[in-house]
Amino acid sequence: MQVGSLSDDELLVRIDSAAQSAECYGLVTEAQVCAYLELEIVHGQDFDMTANTFWAGRVLRNPRLSGDQKVEALENYELFRG
Repeated sequence: MQVGSLSDDELLVRIDSAAQSAECYGLVTEAQVCAYLELEIVHGQDFDMTANTFWAGRVLRNPRLSGDQKVEALENYELFRG
């Protein structure tokens, strides 16, 4: 997703939408929501449900992980997947 092509209003709508999606996964702090938004920008709005990023959905839907643990797992995967 190219955020530079969005108007300020469109960007605010995307941020709000991402925050709502993040909350559904137990990501509620500003840092957690920002991490979710970053993944959405990099991988697309439905990154949590696509085949290419199945790993993200598995982490996000894991009820045994706290919000911070989910963010850490997602960031670690991004860092070391290469």
